[in-house]
Amino acid sequence: MVELEAAKTILNLKKTNADHQMVAINTLKSLLTVPRTVTRFAAVRLLNKIAMRDPEIIRVCNDVLESMINDSNRSIATYAITTLLKTGGADNVDRLVKTISSFMDDISDEFKIIVIEAIGTLSLKFPVKYKSMLEFLNGLLGDEGGAPIKTAIVDAILDIVKFIPESRDFALDMLCEFIEDCEYTNLATKVIFILGEQGPHTKNPSLYVRHIYNRVVLENSIIRCAAVSALSKFALIEDESLTKSIKILLKRCLQDEDDEVRDRSALALRFLSANDKSKAKPYVDPQFGYWLADLEKQLSLYVNNEDKSSFNTPFDITVVTAVSAEQLKSEEYRLKTSAFDEPVAKSTSGKSKEDSADAEEKVSDATKQALLQQKYADELATIPEIAAYGTLLHSSGSTALSDPDSELVVDAIKHVFEDHLVIQYNIKNTLPESQLEELSIVAEPDSEEYAEEFVVPIDSLKPNATGTIYVSFTRPAEIELASFENVIAFTSKDIDPSTGEPADDDEGYPDEFPITEPFSITPGDFVVPQFTANFTKSWDELGNESSAIFNLGDSDTVDLQAAVSGLVKSLSMMPLESTNLVASSANHTLKLFGKSIQGDKIASVIRLAASSKGVMMKHQCRSTNATLAELVANHVE
Repeated sequence: MVELEAAKTILNLKKTNADHQMVAINTLKSLLTVPRTVTRFAAVRLLNKIAMRDPEIIRVCNDVLESMINDSNRSIATYAITTLLKTGGADNVDRLVKTISSFMDDISDEFKIIVIEAIGTLSLKFPVKYKSMLEFLNGLLGDEGGAPIKTAIVDAILDIVKFIPESRDFALDMLCEFIEDCEYTNLATKVIFILGEQGPHTKNPSLYVRHIYNRVVLENSIIRCAAVSALSKFALIEDESLTKSIKILLKRCLQDEDDEVRDRSALALRFLSANDKSKAKPYVDPQFGYWLADLEKQLSLYVNNEDKSSFNTPFDITVVTAVSAEQLKSEEYRLKTSAFDEPVAKSTSGKSKEDSADAEEKVSDATKQALLQQKYADELATIPEIAAYGTLLHSSGSTALSDPDSELVVDAIKHVFEDHLVIQYNIKNTLPESQLEELSIVAEPDSEEYAEEFVVPIDSLKPNATGTIYVSFTRPAEIELASFENVIAFTSKDIDPSTGEPADDDEGYPDEFPITEPFSITPGDFVVPQFTANFTKSWDELGNESSAIFNLGDSDTVDLQAAVSGLVKSLSMMPLESTNLVASSANHTLKLFGKSIQGDKIASVIRLAASSKGVMMKHQCRSTNATLAELVANHVE
């Protein structure tokens, strides 16, 4: 038990190196074979937890975990299989699923839910295996079970439907059969909603109309409301016969005893009566949504406003960040696959590794980034000159431009507008005895396409205080790369220790702080991540291709996982098919997809191979914009 607790402590440390980490993993591996059941259980449960955030380091235990599949203790066997599901490859998925099916009846509901969630996430990791996953889940759906188990199964199936289009017809047929005898209102409502979203895009939409309308006839008012909304979406497809049938069904609902069912039916009929169906679509089937965290924040501000007269004005929904359906789907995909697709970076050469709590916080990185961009937009809108630029199209991550222990700690963020580029310089004064005033930045691009317009300076910066300088440039309509040389100019005044302020007669002296760190405009500054359900199909549809080959350096010093993580960050594209997880130290293929701020789709296939000549990288890039494809393919940091 001492070894177990020591391993647990090491693996949960905020900072640990790779050697210490592997010692802890090997210790747990040895504990998997001890006769004592409770020790084996504790060890495999800890490995399962670690595999959720960093499956790569657990693979050394796979041979022992394989032998534990048939362990007499079903709880141990369950943890062993779910760990293997997280760390294994597509070649052994079918075998593992078949093994799980053989003893699902013998394990508790708690472990059944663990297995179901692992299967659901695994299906997104290996989309080609969706059929065996759905067959497994369908078998469980027909068995007896309480609401938590049924909810886990339905959620897993719904995720497969959303993110694997090939599964749609097969999965929806399963769900239609399920709601015929479903006793849980919330689950029936979920299923009906997804039938309304996906059913119109199937080969035989009328099949799902029948199943949905049955719910109007047989179910309670909550389910009937959901069914009415789902039915109205089928009237938007280009099928006059089906649209006519939907209108007849909706008219019958006008006689419903529940007022909300009647109201939804009347509203849908009103929209569908328009000659142009495109006018009805934004109301019947809106293709945008809101970040819930931002909605909660704005509602809280509205409700808690001390000025009660503000309630005379209705809540303004336009203050909430609105996002497209594509963005919402991309965000949801990243959240669902976070256990596989956002591993904690490997710790080598003494580099730190975040603990499990920090790793869990990363689950909502995409949401945080969207809210952060909204925060930037709000801050920039307070500057009249920048507010006139219009919508903020993209904000980069923060780039450190100085050492943490330098006199001035500087980082920069790039904000891209339609015709302008705004660079935000955050500056912290670490000089304990100096107050800096009239801070400005001379930012000189090496491209004439960027012309400086104005600078918003910092008036005064006390010791340990942080301020922001904004520098605005005009930018060309096309994507233009550039590097900037930056120098901070300011007036320095000595602090009087007795007052904590500069002396009244101290005029200070002019000084400069040159920034030596490179700062560039890269292709990733004009690209946002985007999800695509079928990467191969999307790749084939893009015509303009460009490619480049790079040597990233000696194979002994370049870590493939670190290289892949760096590429994902610098190119600002979404990794798909779990290709940002490196399974081999010898070679790897990374698949990325995104969209430019002008709306051009872009896809990258990056092949990495380590040899005696170094780590070679071949970057193939395709896009609807030939210039964008060339710029991205030839970019490496």
